[in-house]
Amino acid sequence: MFGMALAIVLASTGSVVGGEQVLSVVVLEPEAVAVSREADGTASFACRNVQWLSQPGEPNIPWQVMTVLLRPDASLATVSARLGDGRWERVEGEWMVRPAPPAVTSDERRQLVFWPEGKKIVDGRDAGIYGQDAVWPTVDIRLVTTGRLRKWRLAQVGEP
Repeated sequence: MFGMALAIVLASTGSVVGGEQVLSVVVLEPEAVAVSREADGTASFACRNVQWLSQPGEPNIPWQVMTVLLRPDASLATVSARLGDGRWERVEGEWMVRPAPPAVTSDERRQLVFWPEGKKIVDGRDAGIYGQDAVWPTVDIRLVTTGRLRKWRLAQVGEP
């Protein structure tokens, strides 16, 4: 994402029966991302404090991941995140983004390459994404994981 937005983290708690309540609102101020063109014509991202969350074959874009502290009574099974009030900055031009590489290992005889199941991979790219003329990812924010730290509950949210 190029801009600023509010991340809203929702979850059920023991004190709310049959509904969700807003547990945390976080102002996301993404790190600056510079995009340039490599010699082969693909996009290169220069940025700090990001993670690369794309699955093999998906466009390999940077994600800002934040850990959000939730109340001790938050139900981790019900945590969700959404984005509100985002401001976007357009990067002009057409950009070809390299796909995320697959997991690779080898034994004595051969190299083993692992692609996600259920995806049509063509030349290392997810054809369901690269074959479309559409914006990707289709989500503005992703719940990465949830967890606990002593009595507190945590959620990690990622923003492209």
